[in-house]
Formats: sequence, structure tokens, C-alpha cells
Amino acid sequence: MSKIGLVTYTNSNLKDVWPVYFGQIDKHLKNIQSYVFADSKPDISENHKFFMYDNDDPYYRQYTGCLEKVSEEFIIYSQDDFVMYGDVSQSSLDAYCNFLSETEYSFVRLIRCGYKTPLLNKAGENLFEVDVNSQDAFSMQATLWKKSALEKLYKKVKSEKWYESNDWNSACVELDVRG
Repeated sequence: MSKIGLVTYTNSNLKDVWPVYFGQIDKHLKNIQSYVFADSKPDISENHKFFMYDNDDPYYRQYTGCLEKVSEEFIIYSQDDFVMYGDVSQSSLDAYCNFLSETEYSFVRLIRCGYKTPLLNKAGENLFEVDVNSQDAFSMQATLWKKSALEKLYKKVKSEKWYESNDWNSACVELDVRG
């Protein structure tokens, strides 16, 4: 699993959830390096590598500046409120990495929620294509990404603040980021 890193973007304003969030990662995530992007170092176990960003920088610089230090080819996008409630299936993640390596897809979402579009185009075993022309082309939720594709997307959107906007969906279309 050395080709996958778990990346958590967080901020000290949310440090009250850190014990639960990182405690659950320690409990349920094995053989995957955990990275923490934050404005101050959390008081957590040594299982997590910490990269600091500057709160005065725009969001995309905070994220990409830290992401450049992650060596793995694939990353799992996470936030401090994506609390794990069970063990991570390494065999499923291996299969998803193989799928991404063998296709032009950029990501596999690890949870389905909030979608407005139906599952129509089957992309693989138990995988359905996200409609790139919908409002669902991009979503900040637990997702396995080709690191290079996520970096390109962040650098294209250049979001000043952390939030979802149509800029993300438009950039997915323009860059041919599909999942």
C-alpha cells in the first residue's frame, strides 16, 4: 500500500475533533501513510506526518504546497470530519489503484452521497462514471485520487477559500478530470 497516502486537510479552529478523527485513523487504517495539512501541529500519534501551511495563504496554495511533499502516487482526500467507523479494505483500495492506473480516470469516490445525477455509465466492477457535465463533477468527500490530477485541478481553480464552487466543476471539464 506504499503507493497510497491519506491526506487530511484541517485547521486549528477544528482541533476539538482531532482526538476522535485521528484516533479512528489510528484504529482503522493500516499500511497507509497518513499526512496532516494544518496551520498548527496537532497533538496526535507519531503515525501521522505533519505539514504546516500559512493561514494567510489562499486555500489552493495551502493545499498544493503541502501536497507537493507527499511522495505517493495516489492519495485519499480527507477532512477532519470524515471520521472512520470501520477498517479500511486494502484489497478494495488496491483494486481501485489498479483501475486508475489502467484507465484515464482521475479519481474513485469512496462514498456516494449528495449526488443529483443517476448512476448510468458503468466504468468497472461496482464503479459508475460521474457525469462530468453535472454539478457532481467535483466533490469534497472521501476520494482516491491520482495525485497528479488533483494537483492540476487545484492549480487550475486557484480557490482563495475552502469551499465548493462551479469553478471546480468547470475545471474538471476543461482538464478532463473524470471519476
